[in-house]
Amino acid sequence: MPGLSSLYGARPGEFAGWNVFCRAVPQLRGIWCDRGEWDVLQRLGLDTHIEDIFSGDWQAQMRALEQADRERQALREKMGPELAAQIFELADRLEQHPNGDFGVAYLMRRFEE
Repeated sequence: MPGLSSLYGARPGEFAGWNVFCRAVPQLRGIWCDRGEWDVLQRLGLDTHIEDIFSGDWQAQMRALEQADRERQALREKMGPELAAQIFELADRLEQHPNGDFGVAYLMRRFEE
């Protein structure tokens, strides 16, 4: 199955730039797609993984990605795009560093004083 990070877009229900809104129809043991969503699912290789899209795990992952997007957008709005980009880069670098947690603790202590 394709990775979530390569499929998930900036808005809920958006995958790789395609808006996809499908509904599960339990009575038919299937889904309802309109406006070309099935074609999009096929292009993304998700047509053979429909059960995954409606699973609790998938939905939880989508909610987590949506929350992360909202947080990043809020940071851009409050800090401005240039400083936000620097913060995102620093966060990525600290996350990859073996002692990154020490750097984060240092920054947090700076703002507690």
